[in-house]
Amino acid sequence: MLGVDNDKPLELETVAYSAHDCATVFKGYLVDLSEPLLTEYPEMHNTKVSK
Repeated sequence: MLGVDNDKPLELETVAYSAHDCATVFKGYLVDLSEPLLTEYPEMHNTKVSK
């Protein structure tokens, strides 16, 4: 796997990122998407379940 800004290999085993760090970056990526990943259906379903 190559780095984003250069062609040097990424060494993920030597980096001290936690699962929380990775999840935060992934969440930011999902928020920045131009179109929603899920439709309104799951949201409506969750609202009905919570009542």
